[in-house]
Amino acid sequence: MSESIESILARYPEISFIGGRTLESVRSEMLADYKAKYKELTGGDPTVGSADPAKMVLDAAALQIYQAYQYIDQAGKMGLLKYSSGSYLDNLAALRGVKRIQSTPAVTTLRFSLAEARSDAVAIPLGTRCTNAGGKYFATDSYAEIPAGDMYVDVQATCTEPGASGNGIADIDTIVDPIPYVSSVTCTVSSGGADTESDASLKERAYVAPGSYSTAGPKLAYEYWVRKFVPDAADVQVPDSSDGNLIIRYITTSGIPTAEMCAKLEAELDSAKIRPLTDHVSVEAPSVIKVSLDVTYYIASSSSGSVAPIQAQVAAAVEDFKAWQAGKIGRDINPDALVQRLMAAGAKRVTVASPVYTKIDDASIAVVSSETIRYGGIEDD
Repeated sequence: MSESIESILARYPEISFIGGRTLESVRSEMLADYKAKYKELTGGDPTVGSADPAKMVLDAAALQIYQAYQYIDQAGKMGLLKYSSGSYLDNLAALRGVKRIQSTPAVTTLRFSLAEARSDAVAIPLGTRCTNAGGKYFATDSYAEIPAGDMYVDVQATCTEPGASGNGIADIDTIVDPIPYVSSVTCTVSSGGADTESDASLKERAYVAPGSYSTAGPKLAYEYWVRKFVPDAADVQVPDSSDGNLIIRYITTSGIPTAEMCAKLEAELDSAKIRPLTDHVSVEAPSVIKVSLDVTYYIASSSSGSVAPIQAQVAAAVEDFKAWQAGKIGRDINPDALVQRLMAAGAKRVTVASPVYTKIDDASIAVVSSETIRYGGIEDD
């Protein structure tokens, strides 16, 4: 989708299953009911002070009743996509045949090498474990052999722990289960691991799920299936096509997908249950446009007592801008978005030498590759 599920659902009206009641309104209603009943029975108006036993009983009861109201309100809201979360959301999504995707392990390709060629084949057993200095273990997915006369063999391996923490590892160099004659192991950068699907992601898939019911090639159908196979997809671009040749591009919460990840997704989308017969679908990572930040900011003299906290807030604002800029395919390079964040962080004035506003096409993504953030000093308000 072109916008986040949060912004879409935010446009739907707010709902209260308890009429917007607050603790104070419940207390007031109970006190009014008490006074009305007292007058009905006695003909007089009661005097109820803050320390009156009747008042304390009413306040204690109002607290319990208001808590029950909160449970009622939550129970109603958990049946609406706008508010639902956790196991309630799981059951709500089930109405559209959508199930939360559990965590998946990262994969890599291990290369087992010999010190010298041999006249016989060297076996690499299934499940052979290798690790790096950080203690991440990967085990081979299949049996393999280094043929006689060859020096190495490549084998796919899977992280023994599911989750995104197994991604981005490129230093696997220790064989945990030693193999005779094998002298070393190296790896490709691991990828494909994902944590258990978040509520936001599950809501988005449930929202677009009706698009998956068609195999006529609608955009939402392809987006649904991409998000199903890539639970940590941060953005998906499905372009318009008049000839059935589609190039789908996506990014994950970890960044740009590898060629291996794209090939795996392309194979999944090639299913006859997903792809219309006339469509030819390929998956590619967006091309990366590198962005350099060259920024100077100033702090107002009235804020001179908060220079250090403002500098820390500016640094956090720069990181937020970097994540925002790289969070969507085709997002234009917009220095105003950076200035806005720095001003909100406490800067009085900001000058941006780089970048300049640049239009980005739907096949590309802008990523900050270098940054120079200067503090220009204190200026008069």
